[in-house]
Amino acid sequence: MLDQLADDLRPGLCHGDLSPPNVLHGGRRLWFIDPRGMNGEAAYDIAVLALKLSYDDLDTARALARSIALGSGDDPDRAAGWTVVADAATV
Repeated sequence: MLDQLADDLRPGLCHGDLSPPNVLHGGRRLWFIDPRGMNGEAAYDIAVLALKLSYDDLDTARALARSIALGSGDDPDRAAGWTVVADAATV
């Protein structure tokens, strides 16, 4: 999964430690606040948040990542893919 995502890496400003208190709901969109100016991919932040909110249940986290991505204007398939990578990286 990581190789597939890395082939089409979409770097940009990301949060780095996204958690529920760093998410604002504005209108019909989610906004991630308090970025540390890290270079990465926002879909990975979404994956980490989804894992935190789903208590590490991968199937729930993937579905939640898709939903969060749609709400934030990100790619739901990439967010779900990054969830697999983030889950594997969790020790």
